[in-house]
Amino acid sequence: MKLVWSISEVDAQKVCNFVESWRNNRFVQERVARNTPRRRVTITKEQVWKAMLCALATTRQRSGPGTKVHMFITADPFPLGYGDCRGLDDLCAHIQAVLQDYRLRRSTKIAIEGAKNFAILESDRWSRLDATLARLPTDDEPDAERTAADFLAETFHGIGPKQSRNLLQDLGLTRFEIPIDSRIARWLNAFGFPVRINAATLADPNYYAFVSRGVQELCRAAGVLPCVLDAAVFASYDGEKWNDPAVKI
Repeated sequence: MKLVWSISEVDAQKVCNFVESWRNNRFVQERVARNTPRRRVTITKEQVWKAMLCALATTRQRSGPGTKVHMFITADPFPLGYGDCRGLDDLCAHIQAVLQDYRLRRSTKIAIEGAKNFAILESDRWSRLDATLARLPTDDEPDAERTAADFLAETFHGIGPKQSRNLLQDLGLTRFEIPIDSRIARWLNAFGFPVRINAATLADPNYYAFVSRGVQELCRAAGVLPCVLDAAVFASYDGEKWNDPAVKI
């Protein structure tokens, strides 16, 4: 069997108009500048480690301007830098203490998953991950992005379909595969997406891929990259807060 997505001109225009209405938002402009160019970039363990912790921290927690999560992920210097974490006798306890200082939820679980993932980054699997990530920025189709997301989800603890795509997007490596979180789900449901979306169904990798393909086909018809639609949806829930120069992106 084969599923065919049929996108009406009306739906495509609605997406185009929505993205255009948020085109001047600073958060959207940052996403366009970081994720849309087709260029080969070098990704380090330090970058992957921070993106991974940010992906874990934003799970089931709001991360917009003014939130505790936003303060944590935009802290400069980052309080759990890769170099600072190497050689610690009890990395799990250290991560948990820092997360508790920022009063983040799920600090114990994130610390356990983070410590396990740090050990994986230090193992011989880094070379395969590095080779996988190196192929992404120059690819015009989502297949390579989906393969990378699947590899992350299979390899690291606490990294499911949404978190893996969040990690890749934060690194500026993806244009087609987006993290379908509660905001995107609410927006798609209100838009009239043909299937109802919720967190429980999105936990299934196959269902997630099904919804993701639908979003990509909708964006293709509208002439909009999914990563830009994602940024517009995110910005729409926080209004003009992202345009405040004091807010870090």
